[in-house]
Amino acid sequence: MRKLFFLPVLTAALLCGCGKSESVKPEKLAPEFTAQVSFTEREQDFKADMSRKEDGGWSFTFTEPETIKGLTLSEADKVVSISMGGLNYIADPSQLAETSPMKQIAKVTDKLVSGKGVEVGAVKQNVTQLKGSIDDTDFTARLKKGKLLSMKIGEELVVSFKY
Repeated sequence: MRKLFFLPVLTAALLCGCGKSESVKPEKLAPEFTAQVSFTEREQDFKADMSRKEDGGWSFTFTEPETIKGLTLSEADKVVSISMGGLNYIADPSQLAETSPMKQIAKVTDKLVSGKGVEVGAVKQNVTQLKGSIDDTDFTARLKKGKLLSMKIGEELVVSFKY
């Protein structure tokens, strides 16, 4: 009797353990968000309020350092706008250096929203680490429940996000 009971249990356990494994899909970043970003560029600390629109438009309004407080840099509808103290400058996006921190942060966020070309690195304590590259530069990002916690682009640009 014990053998008859044990055989179906063993068979069920083996069948459950031999199923097809699924690859983990990367967590996607929410397409629209506002956060305070902090990063260091050329030994200078920066803080800005970043907004990303669902259509991919973005803006950074700097809060630190004091010398550029209030400067807003944004891109929407293939136009870059720079404004501060009532002065506005409109430019083609190609005039903004590809290596500018704002452009790199925006490109990584776009990639995280789409989920294309992004791989899951690890998941620990509900924090998902994602990996990918933009313009031949590797990046890692940490997300929790669709919100960015931090990203590292290349070897030097480290960005933190607060909501």
